[in-house]
Amino acid sequence: MSEPPSAAEIAGRHRRLRELAEHTRAEDVQAVLNLGAGVVLHGHLEPLCLEPVLRLVAREVRLQLEAEHRRLEEDLELLADLSESEPEGEDLRLLSVALLARLRDHLRRDESTLYQPLARILAARSEAI
Repeated sequence: MSEPPSAAEIAGRHRRLRELAEHTRAEDVQAVLNLGAGVVLHGHLEPLCLEPVLRLVAREVRLQLEAEHRRLEEDLELLADLSESEPEGEDLRLLSVALLARLRDHLRRDESTLYQPLARILAARSEAI
């Protein structure tokens, strides 16, 4: 079993996901699904990699982030099902637009809640060395 990414590595991955989210078009359902899969996987890695930051985050906020990851995962499954059953349907388009907006919002919220504090922690550690 491999080691989880370091805090600096996961911060870089988060930054790349944010960049990808900004360039993803809602009309490209497969791209939204791919982005969503990346965000969900990333969310599963965060507790393993961001322990110094998560200790500072209120329990309620951590629970909200976990619940959001579960809702995103459920909505991604629905989007995947719709893309197979109704590839030209209006529901597919609407869900893709809404889900992409939620993915972007989630990544921005993670940035302010987790990754900006992480940057300060990493900077303080490097100054102490």
